[in-house]
Amino acid sequence: MLKNLKPRKVSIDEIHEDISNMPIQFIRDMEKNTPIVAEGIRENGLIQPIVIYEKKDFAGKFELIDGYRRLRAFRYLNNKYPTQGYDQINAYVLSNSEAAFV
Repeated sequence: MLKNLKPRKVSIDEIHEDISNMPIQFIRDMEKNTPIVAEGIRENGLIQPIVIYEKKDFAGKFELIDGYRRLRAFRYLNNKYPTQGYDQINAYVLSNSEAAFV
């Protein structure tokens, strides 16, 4: 499905992430590893775009499907280096119908 999609830049402020169904240990590990993932992205760039879909009923314009650590790392980098372009992330943007199959 993602083969035919091209990633596009999306503002990190427009992406909502729902962590309510994640195990607490996963969330703790994710928070602990965010600086490590962030520095890897800073050194090597973002290798794999995140996957999101358009969802109009959240505060953000998009709902995150895949890439929690990468999105968190971009938010971390944007706070640490606000003028270096970490306010946008490459993302595959799915429609609602495409997201139903993921």
